[in-house]
Amino acid sequence: MGPTTQNAKNNGEASGSAAGGSLPRAAVKKPTKEAVSSHPTCQANAPRVEVLRTYGNVFLEYTLMNEYAIFRKKFLPGVYIMPSFDSALKWFCVIFIRTGIYEGGAFRLLLEMSPLYPEGGVPRVIFDPPVFHPLIHAITGEMDVSCKIAKWRREENHIYQVVEAVKSLFEKIPEDSKAANREASKLHKNNPEEFKRVVEECIAQCMDHLQRESPAGDPNNFDFVAHDAHDLSLSFDESSLFSLRMDSSECSTEATKSPQRLQGLSWMRDGKPWAKEGS
Repeated sequence: MGPTTQNAKNNGEASGSAAGGSLPRAAVKKPTKEAVSSHPTCQANAPRVEVLRTYGNVFLEYTLMNEYAIFRKKFLPGVYIMPSFDSALKWFCVIFIRTGIYEGGAFRLLLEMSPLYPEGGVPRVIFDPPVFHPLIHAITGEMDVSCKIAKWRREENHIYQVVEAVKSLFEKIPEDSKAANREASKLHKNNPEEFKRVVEECIAQCMDHLQRESPAGDPNNFDFVAHDAHDLSLSFDESSLFSLRMDSSECSTEATKSPQRLQGLSWMRDGKPWAKEGS
């Protein structure tokens, strides 16, 4: 059985081949004035933000297009990434942890860029549901990655580096970082065995959460299908969503067993930024 993606379920159709298809024109929306003004990194820079919102859309589009292209070329192992249907500034991500105390975990997260991007600070990393981790807030699910990326430099930093930092913080928890979850930090330092037990429970809960329909209600969020207790795979038509290099041992779908590399689609298409379409 091949379950369909949310695009197919919601729109009655699936996206086309990598060569000839594309997502609908309305798939990505420019940030609204209200969304921009409410973002925490922009409230102190309102005049500049308004100028960027009015005149900087093309710059923002091509910056994000370039970031997405760089991300695809990196082929980060155990990482799924897809921009939101509703906002170019939000990217859905699922990471699989292969080593460390969180080994075997699969976690859903949201990358949220500032409307000032590539300025505006480090992209926010928000887990859904919150993961039991010293650097992840127990209520909001936001991870503090400042111990890896203290300051965002537009000339040096890229979005893929944020995901690399997130994975490294799961593989090895820093001992001297300021805790976002004091309970998790205290348990990690004082009672490693109990910490490991709670982490294992958290991993099981997150795996169960992944098997449910996407909680965000966004058609570009990932839906997973579990074949057994140790196998979690993307829906069959994952190749219509994104580009990913992986071997067949990492995913049981027939699509990934083909020697041809997956070449997926994105709203980011060369020479066709969304601000210019329909203008």
